[in-house]
Amino acid sequence: MECESPNRHLYDFVGNLRLDGHSTMPLGPDQILLRGAQLRNTQWIHGVVVYTGHDTKLMQNSTRPPLKLSNVERITNFQILVLFGCLLAISLVCSIGQTIWKYQYGNDAWYMDLNSPATAHTHPKKRDLMTRAYWKTSKPGGARKVAGSGYLCLTDQTLVVLQPQTGASADASPTAVILEFMTMMATCHTAVPERIDGNISYQAASPDEGALVRAAQTLGFVFSGRTPDTVIVQMPGREEKYELLHVLEFTSTRKRMSVIVRTPSGKIRLYCKGADTVIYDRLADSSRYKEITLKHLEQFATEGLRTLCFSVADVSESSYQQWLEIHHRACTSLQNRSLKLEESYELIEKVLQSVLWSFFTQQDKQLTS
Repeated sequence: MECESPNRHLYDFVGNLRLDGHSTMPLGPDQILLRGAQLRNTQWIHGVVVYTGHDTKLMQNSTRPPLKLSNVERITNFQILVLFGCLLAISLVCSIGQTIWKYQYGNDAWYMDLNSPATAHTHPKKRDLMTRAYWKTSKPGGARKVAGSGYLCLTDQTLVVLQPQTGASADASPTAVILEFMTMMATCHTAVPERIDGNISYQAASPDEGALVRAAQTLGFVFSGRTPDTVIVQMPGREEKYELLHVLEFTSTRKRMSVIVRTPSGKIRLYCKGADTVIYDRLADSSRYKEITLKHLEQFATEGLRTLCFSVADVSESSYQQWLEIHHRACTSLQNRSLKLEESYELIEKVLQSVLWSFFTQQDKQLTS
């Protein structure tokens, strides 16, 4: 096994595993377990120790975290320092003035008759009577507790299916298009099913992804199991197993994720979901529905809706084998692996056909499916 030198990046790992009689297998973040990790959905694993001692990622990452302050906190801290400086200056001036006053008039001459036109001091006995009268008539100010304000930012979302937008070919029946769409919802994701008391719950990377899988479950397309090479979907009246060939991971740069599967009929199919802009740019130029789809997306944008689009493409066996060679070189590269992988993803995600389904999410509502 060969891998990168020790570093402190917890979520990055680049390596290769070479087995006698087998091709090189790429290793990434999904294949490395950090100290304290727990096994789920499996009883045992085979493992190889990669880093030890101070070379482990946790040890190299165990530094004091940097202090992160928002602009509001910086401004507030500055204002507190200014107020503290003003209070200190006022206290200092008053202390000096009180010392000068005592030096000139003695300890008994601490009261100033504010009713007098001048600020001359009064007789000590008169001062004493006035002082007692003053404290009797004066009402002490009520103590006021000042508490810091906290801001809890909630970004709940609700998943709203406003209008399915399909660009399927004219020969495709509405039923076939709907079945294709439901299959995409049940297979194009990275969720993991867990059975609890006979019920299936899903552990998803994001609330949106979990809502999509639960929506497919509600409509009768239940994602029931996953292995490293298979996705199992319970459909109305039958169970289908899709061979999972590749998962093209989602990143903030790509703004999309894809899966390449082999259907039970033997066809290779690519399912892709992502932001409307990136999906629309990758539709085939021969699509007859690009113009109307663009109008619908612009309409949804004017209503303040965020659109998630699905698309599908059939990949020939020869095209897949050619792409597989490029992808294998990219995923086994120890230098600039992420960049090379994204370049290989671009090669196969540009053949998307004109099946485009749109979902819409609106902020400040509870997430539902």
